[in-house]
Amino acid sequence: SRVPKHFEKALEKKTRFKDRHYVLNVVNDEDGSHSKQIHSHHNNASIEKGFLMLILSFIFCKGEPKKDGSRWINDIDLYRLLHGTDESLPKQPPAMVKRKVIVAQPSVTHSTPNADVLIKKFTEMDYLMAEKADDLAADSEYQPTNYTMGPRAAMEIGRKQIIYFCAEILGEGEPDPTMLAEVTQGEGGTDEMEK
Repeated sequence: SRVPKHFEKALEKKTRFKDRHYVLNVVNDEDGSHSKQIHSHHNNASIEKGFLMLILSFIFCKGEPKKDGSRWINDIDLYRLLHGTDESLPKQPPAMVKRKVIVAQPSVTHSTPNADVLIKKFTEMDYLMAEKADDLAADSEYQPTNYTMGPRAAMEIGRKQIIYFCAEILGEGEPDPTMLAEVTQGEGGTDEMEK
């Protein structure tokens, strides 16, 4: 399978994705119910998947749209939003406060995700794409990192599942049909990967 069309141009610029291949079990899972069943059997996997969905939701809902259809959020805003959902998560990105990210640390401790480790892990696993921002943060010498949905998240999760996730956590039941239509329209009539 190939990545969705809106990623092809972006990935051409990133040489690390040049020879990447992803094997997917294609299951119709727009609302994420199959994914929940798979991840609910292991507590840490369930927490990691939920944390990834939260990050992708923030990117989708709060990220800045770009001409290519992608949405990007900087790490300062992402950490602020994550901290707003759980005060045990750090308020600021590690590089901004010179906090060291040790990948060997557990990704989940006592049901609390380690934001620094998981964001790094999700980026390395292609669920997120990251690039340094062009500008310095306001009143700072810090150069933020911007994040967007990575190619693996686009294929395994997709934007429709993010909309279903947002509707569920907001207690809205079924998602707004206009939002689902917007995702479909934005992809030239389909949000599914090409086969």
